Amino acid sequence: MRWLLTMLMLVVLPAWAGDIKATYAIEDGESLTLQYRDASHVRMETPDGGFLLVKGDKVWMVQRDGKKWIAMDMAEMGKMMQGFGMSGMPGMDEPEEDFDPAKATFKRTARTETVAGYKGHVYEVSDGKGEVMELVLTDHKDVQAASRAFLSMTAKAASNMGMSGLNSDKMMEMMAKQAETGVLRQGDNLRLTSLSTASLPDATFELPPGTQIQSMPAMPAMPKGMPGMPEGFSFPR
Repeated sequence: MRWLLTMLMLVVLPAWAGDIKATYAIEDGESLTLQYRDASHVRMETPDGGFLLVKGDKVWMVQRDGKKWIAMDMAEMGKMMQGFGMSGMPGMDEPEEDFDPAKATFKRTARTETVAGYKGHVYEVSDGKGEVMELVLTDHKDVQAASRAFLSMTAKAASNMGMSGLNSDKMMEMMAKQAETGVLRQGDNLRLTSLSTASLPDATFELPPGTQIQSMPAMPAMPKGMPGMPEGFSFPR
């Protein structure tokens, strides 16, 4: 049900001016830290010590290699993966083709929960196919802004990697009628642990000095009928 978090963020949110930094606890005791200025300046620190960086229309995957930084263009990665018959981001599920957001329902319970100092309402969310997840949601503008920032990162990264299938218009229409839109907790998979609206250094949204840009290898076209490959398969030129 990873579609749920993305669905919650695909809503019309109020305009946000200024920087925001949000840290989320995820599975296995790890965390993600998201830093956001606008849709063209977003950074997400990942548990492996690297980060994803949105700068303009590009999304970079940045990782340590000894004492230096290496950055990879996720659009190039997506093209290479598609050439191998794969799609999507590593660790991220492709949306289910038969998922209909209009069938998802949000039931607000009588319970409340305070997460990272923000009071939210507990919802039971059904995907319309028998699967139910518990969410804690709030209408606090800072938490809404953090949710929008998460969307800005995931949507651009997914698009760069060639993912498709989410009907954002249907989701926006449905969500606006059913629930609050600031995500405090999603089951046991994600929980907000801290949130700040202090100004962030400009360098936060730049590649580290001396970063080496790593290009994806150009793959030659493969002959048709090569053993082990689907009919008509060829690598992208």
